[in-house]
Amino acid sequence: MTERAVFSLMNFKTRKEAALVSQACESCVSNKSHMIDEFKSLSNFDLDWDSLKDIKNHLGDAFKIVEEVIHKHHN
Repeated sequence: MTERAVFSLMNFKTRKEAALVSQACESCVSNKSHMIDEFKSLSNFDLDWDSLKDIKNHLGDAFKIVEEVIHKHHN
């Protein structure tokens, strides 16, 4: 999820803003919480937080690749 958060930050240019991702990662480990929730609490960015948190948005072409492999090995 860190990669997705970093890509979402591309509209923001300062190192301070980008450092929030690292802080969110540290906080989620110590607080046993979701990284996106921590990131949201540290920032005031206008992002689609639910979309960032949705696991389906982090898998890329994984489902397509799995289907292709299964299809290839069953034929």
